[in-house]
Amino acid sequence: MGNCKVHLSVMYAPFFWHFHPDSDEVFIVIEGVLLVELETARYELRLGEMLTVPAGVKHRTSPLTPRSVNLTVEKMNAESVRVS
Repeated sequence: MGNCKVHLSVMYAPFFWHFHPDSDEVFIVIEGVLLVELETARYELRLGEMLTVPAGVKHRTSPLTPRSVNLTVEKMNAESVRVS
């Protein structure tokens, strides 16, 4: 996939608010329900669903089930900027 990396993440707790100035981020759910929060919207993703968060958009993810298992795709060496 060119200059991209794929992570398998198992989430039990919310991730912190952040953004990637130079990379889109794609979430694909393979188990459970994943909440993706943006400043202007909320998306509940279920098995097989995916969402692309454009570069520069603040977001955070949280499992809505006891755990969620997700694939995350972003540019290799993408910078993550934590937002307080």
